[in-house]
Amino acid sequence: MGELEGILELNKSKGIYIDIGTKVYLEIEDVNFSVTSIFIGMLKDEFMTITLPNRYKSVKNKLFPANKMVVKYLHDGSVYEFQTSVIETLNNPVRALAIEYPKLVQERELRVLKRNNVVIPSRIEAIL
Repeated sequence: MGELEGILELNKSKGIYIDIGTKVYLEIEDVNFSVTSIFIGMLKDEFMTITLPNRYKSVKNKLFPANKMVVKYLHDGSVYEFQTSVIETLNNPVRALAIEYPKLVQERELRVLKRNNVVIPSRIEAIL
């Protein structure tokens, strides 16, 4: 698992940008393939929760406390990436994975030029 390049310190006043239901990609230490999961929620500056990853049976033995992983996700035209570690695998009341809240995060724009929001005034008339 490679180290993150160009890591930026997470702006504590703004927090991390991720919506509930966002698909996240996990690169788990000592696993040769990535798996996907869904972001469930977080307690700011404490921990994050995600669903158990797809192919769970293949990576189950690597989801032990303190094992490292890289989490990647897409938000508003940028890829966010951070390193974290497993806190606990939860089975009750829901099957989920608790991971450490990131201290550092990398943001990478997907576009060369930033997308501009454009409003085009229009009018619709219904003729009955």
